Amino acid sequence: MLRKIQICLFILFSYVHAISHAATIQTGDLLISEVMANPSAVSDTNGEWFEIFNASANSIDINGLTISDDGSNSHQINNGASLLIASGAYLVLGRNGNITNNGGYTADYVYSNFTLGNTLDQIILSDSTNEIIRLNYTDAPFGANGVSAELINQLTNPNESNYQLSQNIQYGLGDSGTPGRRGSFELISASAVPVPSAIWLFASALLMLSRKLNLTRQELHPI
Repeated sequence: MLRKIQICLFILFSYVHAISHAATIQTGDLLISEVMANPSAVSDTNGEWFEIFNASANSIDINGLTISDDGSNSHQINNGASLLIASGAYLVLGRNGNITNNGGYTADYVYSNFTLGNTLDQIILSDSTNEIIRLNYTDAPFGANGVSAELINQLTNPNESNYQLSQNIQYGLGDSGTPGRRGSFELISASAVPVPSAIWLFASALLMLSRKLNLTRQELHPI
């Protein structure tokens, strides 16, 4: 009897853990929150970056995802380990991780074989089978010299009309933007999805019964 209860508890808590930490990235979980396509303080080669925001309720691992555009640019993220973004957090991906010559921002991950056009480009983040998010943009506001473009509306499909110039918040050597932190416009993450209370009550009852049976067995068969 005790063994059966322990097995039930193991299965139940495994289920709870699984639904609380879903691994699949859903549409809308990640947002391209800010883009610096045309830095002024340093060259594009050194100073380009873009930022993603985790709008989901759980941490997301982006290691293994691919950054690309509609042309030949493509880079698969290879961090050597997990590259987690906590719920409600920002992560910066850039061309140059050297803070002394990249304009003064901190890159959480440095990519290669991917550039940001000043007048027309795409930023696509995908897994092995599906696009997770795509941003198509043209010149304004993405081509502004030394000023990043920030996402201002996360409730609609991501397109260039949902972005505006960063509001005079400078970083590093003087370009305007907020790499790695909240910008001029607040983005909101989802609340953690609660596990149904009935599951917790049932699990608690099983656990209490398991402990009681274990105590009873110890009383009947003392060491």
